Amino acid sequence: MTSARPVFVLRLEAKPGAQGKVHLLPNGVDLDRFTPDISPAEARRSLGWPEAPLTLVYAGTIGLAQGVGTLLDAMVRLRDGGVILHLVGDGVERSVISARIRDEGLDHVHLHDPVVAATVPRMLAAADAALVLLRRGPLYEDALPTKLVEALAAGRPVVVSADGEAARIIEDARAGAVAPAEDAVGLTAAIKSILDAPDRTDLGARGLAVARSGYDRQQIVARLAELISATASSPRAPRSPR
Repeated sequence: MTSARPVFVLRLEAKPGAQGKVHLLPNGVDLDRFTPDISPAEARRSLGWPEAPLTLVYAGTIGLAQGVGTLLDAMVRLRDGGVILHLVGDGVERSVISARIRDEGLDHVHLHDPVVAATVPRMLAAADAALVLLRRGPLYEDALPTKLVEALAAGRPVVVSADGEAARIIEDARAGAVAPAEDAVGLTAAIKSILDAPDRTDLGARGLAVARSGYDRQQIVARLAELISATASSPRAPRSPR
């Protein structure tokens, strides 16, 4: 697992009687589903996607919690910057996003229909960088989106527009770029930093190392089994009389 202890774990351990009893089992990923060794250009050819200096992929829910509108605000600023965005997914804000793409003439933004989970690794393989977005607020600061660990497993740099845990993971691993939640200017700068990065392969490799060490689903399940076994075999404290 990753070495840093998330804030919400420390918060729980501060509760009376909780010290030493809090165990974090994060969202995991099946590493065997992903092909980090395939080149993004090769994956794009297989999908029929156009080439560009930087191809971004957001694959996931287009809903209230994600704030995809902030991403479109950034793409307006990157209209002539050689950046192409592929949005893949569905959600309550999809129609709003679709209308903005059409009405604002965002020809460098491609909105795709939702795909089955088995297709997601192929689309992430086609990315020069993957995107993870969350809105601002304490509800989201402790979140670890599944799309983040999948992007790490794909071996691609990750651009995070969020506060809290998701941003910390990418910053600590030096596996991409981070912007504050709902900050279009900051997100634009983060995307540009990936566009100008001398070696995106290094960023992706560091992220893949984090996925293997901290978010391998098989290791997480094995750890869960250990905890259940240890709990079941430990002597129970006697109950106090009512």
